[in-house]
Amino acid sequence: MLAYITGYKQQSGLFTWLLLSLYYLIKIPFVALYFLVKVGRIRANAFVSIWKEDHRPVRSEREMISLNLYLLSEKLDFAFTLENNTLNFKRNFRQNPIPFIRLNGRRFTGRKFVMDIAPFTNITAKEYSDCYDLYLAYHQTKDQRNKENCLDKMISILYPATDNYKENMVSDHLNFIRKLSSGLKFGILYWFSGIVEFYTTHPVYSILFRRDPEKKTHISLGMNEVVLMIERKGYNPDCNLNDFFDKQICILKDNLAEALANGVKIEKLSRTTGLSIQQINQLAG
Repeated sequence: MLAYITGYKQQSGLFTWLLLSLYYLIKIPFVALYFLVKVGRIRANAFVSIWKEDHRPVRSEREMISLNLYLLSEKLDFAFTLENNTLNFKRNFRQNPIPFIRLNGRRFTGRKFVMDIAPFTNITAKEYSDCYDLYLAYHQTKDQRNKENCLDKMISILYPATDNYKENMVSDHLNFIRKLSSGLKFGILYWFSGIVEFYTTHPVYSILFRRDPEKKTHISLGMNEVVLMIERKGYNPDCNLNDFFDKQICILKDNLAEALANGVKIEKLSRTTGLSIQQINQLAG
């Protein structure tokens, strides 16, 4: 990841070494002539030998450069903190840490998510719902090949070849995504997990998530079901992510108010929805 950010790529240095060696060989006769005139014939050979040893070209120490990059990576703490010899990962990136990727000489711009009180994003509801389902599948499957397929599909959505969602999904873009380095893929997965965490811990949107002490946090309905639900309610499923969650809140409020008006006991609503009685009163009030 650090190599990607800094742009450093290991090179053999062979061409540079050959040029320096040629220059070195050309200089030797002139150096020998210089010492012959300055110190005399007897001492000239010794001076030339010392000069040759000091100026002989050497290949660049790639191992040292790699070591320095490794040591530098240990000093970076934007993605984690070290407490009591334990790594605590940070997922609250203010913006996409990998704004674009390059594949076959082409540059593909990633989706934006600027984290703030009111986050700015151009991720659509459909893109997020598919990525979220792939995100869950990635963590639930134990087969490594399935994990890679889920991650590649997620990246192809977040770094599309075209803004037309359907065309992007049927294009050969996914085949190029598979060639990305595993470190870069993990960085993108890590960034998306921060977006998921933002909404699941948000003071308002978190009520859309059911918390089961025996299971991981998950949305009550599958994401694609939610998209279909808001579409049936007359909302545009191509809205951005903030509008997507706002519309779910509105639908939830209407459903709770309607249920209470029809005589459904608030205790039963609490058991059915996973919301506390206080939360239901706040939403339906």
